[in-house]
Amino acid sequence: MGRPFGGIGWLINKSLLKNYEVVFINERISYIELLNVIIIGVYLTSNNSSQSSLNEHIYDIATLENLILNSDSKDKELLIIGDFNSDPIRSKKFDLQLIDLMVDQNLEALDLKFKQNVDYTFHNVKNRSLIDHVIAKKTNCLKIDEVKIIEPCELNLSDHLPIRTKMRIPKNLLKNLNILEKEYPKSKIPKIKWNNANTQIEYQTCLENRLLKLKLIDELKLLNETNTEFQLTKILNTVHSEMTASSSEIQKKLELKSKIKKKKFWWDKEMEELHVKMKYFLKVYKNSDFKDQNSNLHYKIYKRRFRNEQRKRIKLKDEKKAWMLNLCYKESDKFWKTVKKRREILKTTFENLFNEKIIKETEKQQEYLKELKLEVLEYEDKIKDYRQPYEISEGEIKSILKCLKNGKGIGFSDISNEMYKYGMSDTLVTIIKLIMEKIIQFGQIPKFFNIGKIIPVIKDETKSCNDLNNIRPITISDVVSNIFEKIMLNEIMKSHDDPERQLGFKKNSSCSHAIFAVKETISYYNKKNKKVYGCAIDASKAFDKINREILFKKLKDKHFTGVVMYADDILLLTQSLKELQEAINICEKYGIQLEIKFNPEKTQYIVFGGKLKDNEEKPRMYNQEIKCFEKIRYLGVILNRKNNNKDQVESRIRTAYRSFSSLRNLQIDNNFLENKIKTHLYKVFVRPTLTYGFENYALSREQIRKLQTTEATMIKNMLNLKKSSRTTNLLNALGLEKMETKLLKGKLAFFKRLLPNNLTSAILGEFEKNDIKKEDLSKKSTIKE
Repeated sequence: MGRPFGGIGWLINKSLLKNYEVVFINERISYIELLNVIIIGVYLTSNNSSQSSLNEHIYDIATLENLILNSDSKDKELLIIGDFNSDPIRSKKFDLQLIDLMVDQNLEALDLKFKQNVDYTFHNVKNRSLIDHVIAKKTNCLKIDEVKIIEPCELNLSDHLPIRTKMRIPKNLLKNLNILEKEYPKSKIPKIKWNNANTQIEYQTCLENRLLKLKLIDELKLLNETNTEFQLTKILNTVHSEMTASSSEIQKKLELKSKIKKKKFWWDKEMEELHVKMKYFLKVYKNSDFKDQNSNLHYKIYKRRFRNEQRKRIKLKDEKKAWMLNLCYKESDKFWKTVKKRREILKTTFENLFNEKIIKETEKQQEYLKELKLEVLEYEDKIKDYRQPYEISEGEIKSILKCLKNGKGIGFSDISNEMYKYGMSDTLVTIIKLIMEKIIQFGQIPKFFNIGKIIPVIKDETKSCNDLNNIRPITISDVVSNIFEKIMLNEIMKSHDDPERQLGFKKNSSCSHAIFAVKETISYYNKKNKKVYGCAIDASKAFDKINREILFKKLKDKHFTGVVMYADDILLLTQSLKELQEAINICEKYGIQLEIKFNPEKTQYIVFGGKLKDNEEKPRMYNQEIKCFEKIRYLGVILNRKNNNKDQVESRIRTAYRSFSSLRNLQIDNNFLENKIKTHLYKVFVRPTLTYGFENYALSREQIRKLQTTEATMIKNMLNLKKSSRTTNLLNALGLEKMETKLLKGKLAFFKRLLPNNLTSAILGEFEKNDIKKEDLSKKSTIKE
């Protein structure tokens, strides 16, 4: 099995084999003995057209030959599998080494013997070759039914094709194969409710005691440049092992405490009170020799109430989905877990997004990249001997640990944020501090430090889930990597400020800030009867395809006004078509330098205010005309040519209805689901969808009334009420604010958030500085409102 950068590994089904041993001769050759067969796995040196690589390849072949001779002496069958980086059909230098070995040892390539649908196992942009093989003795007694090169598919993200080999084992040898009676138990990540304060204290104490016994701080203080990577990896793995062990220990304690007597699912204090009263009046009635009719009447009343309540709860139990949500509501973790299980599962197939380039490099670009690489290497040589100690304050480490968010995805090492956050002690803080300082000082990181899990997420649920362009890969990094990145970010922010018009991934910034800047700019110029030319540029896979080496090069500031960015969502705004074309040309040039492809087919052009003439020239990108639209979508909101709110209101209503419809799977319209849970689901999933983005819109009375009507319709459907039911009383009963109040509070809260942001506060400052009066502002401006 090949690793991302080549290597040897074995995947063995432990449910079948009890005793086995994998022997590594070196990092390129290993073997395993299975009954009467020795299976050798190889990853031989690749050809980089140098003499040194040829020498290493010859050494690999010699090592392999010794192993073959050794298997002959043991009277064992032989099977050699893997990447030989040689093709016995060709006659290049590397190929001749393998051919000589096969002739001398009487070997044959079984993959060439069987019929194949493809004639290669390795492929890249330029060529294909058959360099992976399954090789055995020509005189072998192996009962091999199939050797098949698996055809390429979208699930295979590597540049090699796997080879499947089917081999039958004789029955008389199966007795010697130690087959396990039970499946090998899978390792489980401890699941702990981290919100409990007592659990946090117990875990922290347990981890602190374990770490103190190991004396890792002394080891880190004595660490020098010799073998730094190995030592850092060892210490970090030890810390993670102790975190896992502490979590498992706490989990076992909690499981012991939770073992209580099982009760009837419908039994609670209310049922118990009814039962006690029923039994009491029955006892009084019996003691009166069944003559006291008053006690008999009360007994029958309470018995009827008890039975009715019991039947009601049993019927509620039959409504499984509603019942599960009611049961889980008290425990938020369990509640959300149940909700997630019910939601539609999206397909997660995606192609190799990171290795294939979308832009073909010209000769000029290749020269530029070579110069850039040399510049980076020269800088690296210049600073590599600079080994000055680097100090990080313990306060900074503590601040980072406290800010780690709960419930986030777990990375490659199976260590969660909570294990670091709630395990925080002086010992752990000191260990992390010293690890980070040594990484920076010696320029070496532990193994697997920068390995992340890639999770595919669907971008647009309305589009096909099978479309690979509709899938966004999300990388989950390890906690320790995130801590290191936060330290680096804090250091960078001391001397670097992002451009004001970049509003993504910044403190005191959000999508709403970007939309505010755009809408106020359009409203301001439209009020003066001036057109605003806009262009929403689409960058294809900007984060996945960017050349990492180019990021070391400081890019020149273009000083071009009127550009608003949120992450990779770029919107150009200018007062003339000529200026817009100049801005697009700058983006093109910038994209070529950074290997970012701007897609002219998905890029949208719009003119805010005034009518566009039929013969009016349109902007171009890569010599392709950009289409003009009446409305565009930017950061989830719709901007139309008239800069009014009509399209945004209609879009929000449609989206809210879709969200409400998706909740039917959670029985939101079921009468047996409690109203407080229905209200909670509505407030979490539907209402935010309905009101998204309206903090930047000056809505008319009619539009607010339309939103109120939409909300009332959904709530009445949810509660199965008549359309004639009074909405105001209904909202009060459910504890929901009126739509008008909700929107107003949202705008006031957003206005407070505008001041800490440099760009939006500058816009507000300009209005104040120029003493712009209310009547001078457009009625579409939220500032005027």
